[in-house]
Amino acid sequence: MLISGYRTSLAALILLAAALTGCSDGKKTPSPSAKASSETTTATATPEPTYAAEKAKSALFDVKDLGKKWTEEGLPDAFKEGKVRGCSDSKIALVGSPRVWAQKFGAPRFRFEGVNYAQLVSVHLTADQATASMDRIREALAKCPASKKIPQKKLPDDRFAYQHDDTWKMTEGDVLGWRHVRGFEKSVYPPSLSRINVFYYSIDYAQRGNIVFSSIYWQRVKPKDSGDPIAEKATEILTEQLQRFG
Repeated sequence: MLISGYRTSLAALILLAAALTGCSDGKKTPSPSAKASSETTTATATPEPTYAAEKAKSALFDVKDLGKKWTEEGLPDAFKEGKVRGCSDSKIALVGSPRVWAQKFGAPRFRFEGVNYAQLVSVHLTADQATASMDRIREALAKCPASKKIPQKKLPDDRFAYQHDDTWKMTEGDVLGWRHVRGFEKSVYPPSLSRINVFYYSIDYAQRGNIVFSSIYWQRVKPKDSGDPIAEKATEILTEQLQRFG
């Protein structure tokens, strides 16, 4: 009986050892966690694209893409200088010396209740420079106050910027693989100037690879009108434009 019990215990120990080593044929089987770790280590990130300057320029909207009776108009002040517009009509310079193209369009009656749309594309030598430009833009926008009173001031060419109150909101995320920041601004002018005294601005900034793109979609409306349709249309146009860059 003692010999029989010993043999049974020995067999049990052999089976237990085999189970603990996880092998019956001398080959080790990696654990799921080890396999996943190996796959993660060998995976490589997809590099961001490099855009040719002339190709980026040719991908921009044309006036006929926006609608009937739209016209080409003079550029916003920031775009004239190869900069992007920040809050309260401020200007943000890009990093380095990118190649820049800008254009501005107006819908019928754009000076009164029609829509205005402007866009700028900057093509940098490297993706790092474009990223640095986007970082600078984001940092400047994050410092914009939620509300601000703007005094009247004289502008070049005998123009005036009238006193008004600005409110500002910034959001950020991703659109079609592009890093995206949006500033949404409401400017309210004294009702004594006009019964159509509110402007909504949807200002977009997007970066991918060596491109930084910015657009401004804005409209003058009555005090009780919502800015939501303006933001929604700006999103629609931005998405189509980014798709055109590829």
